[in-house]
Amino acid sequence: MNAESTRALVIGLFVVSLRASLSAAELIALAACRGVSSSNLKSHLTRMVADGSLVRSGQPRSFRYAPSRSRGFVIDSIRSRLQPRCESWDGAWLVFTLPRNLERAVRLRMLRRLRFRGFRQLSAGSFARPAWPKAWARLQAEKLSTEMGGAFVIGRLEGERAVGALLQSYALPAIERRAARLLERTERALAAPPIGERAFALRLELGEPVARLFSDDPLLPPELWGELRSLEQLAAAFRKLEAVLERASRAFLDGLLSEPARSRARSA
Repeated sequence: MNAESTRALVIGLFVVSLRASLSAAELIALAACRGVSSSNLKSHLTRMVADGSLVRSGQPRSFRYAPSRSRGFVIDSIRSRLQPRCESWDGAWLVFTLPRNLERAVRLRMLRRLRFRGFRQLSAGSFARPAWPKAWARLQAEKLSTEMGGAFVIGRLEGERAVGALLQSYALPAIERRAARLLERTERALAAPPIGERAFALRLELGEPVARLFSDDPLLPPELWGELRSLEQLAAAFRKLEAVLERASRAFLDGLLSEPARSRARSA
C-alpha cells in the first residue's frame, strides 16, 4: 500500500468505525485488516498531525487522534454527495470572481476550494457552477466572498458556447466511466456480501475509490448529466452496501476496539 493510500486508509478508519476519535492502538488494530504494519501506521499518524490532516489530544502514550476541521469538512461533503437530491434546477448559474491582489499561496488554496465545490473557469479570474441546490450555492458564494473578498452574481449564462465550454471542462464522460466500474464492483459485493473482518475490510477497500470519485463530483443537477446516470446509481448502491456491511462487521469492530484488543495492538 503506497503512502497516499495509507493516508486515505487512516481517514477511512474514522469514517467506517463511526468514531469521532481513535487512539493509536485502536488505529493500529483497525488498519491491520488491510495489511498495514504498526510502524507504518504510527509514522503516518505523525506526518498527518504535522501537515494538519489530523489533530492530536491527550497525553503522550494515551494520545487520541481525529480528523482536522478541514478534513472533517471534506468527509462531511463527500457523505452529503452520496445522498439523493430532489430539487430541480431553474437554469441559473453562480459566477464567482476572485480578487486580483491575492497572494499566490492564497490564490491556489482558493482555486482548490472552488474546484472542490464544482466551480470551473469561465474567464480570467471568474469561475462558474450551476446555482444548485439553490440555498447551498448561495451559502457557498457568501462564505467565499466574506472570506476572500470576491464578488458573485447569480443568473443566466449568455451564449451556448460559454455553457458548452463549461460542461466540457467537467469531463462528465470520464466520471461516468469511473462510476460505472465502481457500480459493477458494488453490485457484485451486494450479491454476496461478506461478514466480520472481511466486511469491514471491504468497506475500507471499496470506500477509498468511492470517496475519491465523489470528491471529484462537480455537484451538477441531473439536467446537465443527460443520460449519464452511473454516478447517481453508484450512490444508491453504495448506500445500500454500506448499510449491509455495517451490520455484518459490527460485532467484529466492537470486539476489535475492546480493551484486550487495544492492549495487544499497543504491545505490537
